[in-house]
Amino acid sequence: MCPSTIKNLFTDSTGELYLWFVHGQLALFNKAILGMEKDNTTAFEVAETHKALKRNLTERKASNFIPTGAKNTYRNLNEQVHNSVKEEFDVFYGRCIAYLDLWENNFGNAEQFSWVNLTKTNADDWENAKTSAEIINSSLLDVLDMKINNDHILY
Repeated sequence: MCPSTIKNLFTDSTGELYLWFVHGQLALFNKAILGMEKDNTTAFEVAETHKALKRNLTERKASNFIPTGAKNTYRNLNEQVHNSVKEEFDVFYGRCIAYLDLWENNFGNAEQFSWVNLTKTNADDWENAKTSAEIINSSLLDVLDMKINNDHILY
């Protein structure tokens, strides 16, 4: 005997829609996971990948994004089911973003140190370098000999 949940997935018209919806989200999450788990990655790169994933999900939520594979099935739903599914997709995006917000707290001030990766977009970002020094100084208040003097920072 087949559990009713699995049976409903294949007999209900929304089952295919949900599968296509999840399929469309997997590429986004897979790209982020591969970026975070690659060899020789830095904490700053992980923080940037996390930020990009959150930004993409936020944009998808704002635009009510539905993957191409799910659109045909979505269009053929009656209005009541259509609205219910749309609300469930919105909840999905909201929960993903809320979960990423919880992890974001673990990165602390990592974004301020992203300039150390010396990518094209941040290679000359001296403001972030200065901010990084200020963050380090504030955490070294008790160790006077270790403080960074602003004269030591290149402007």
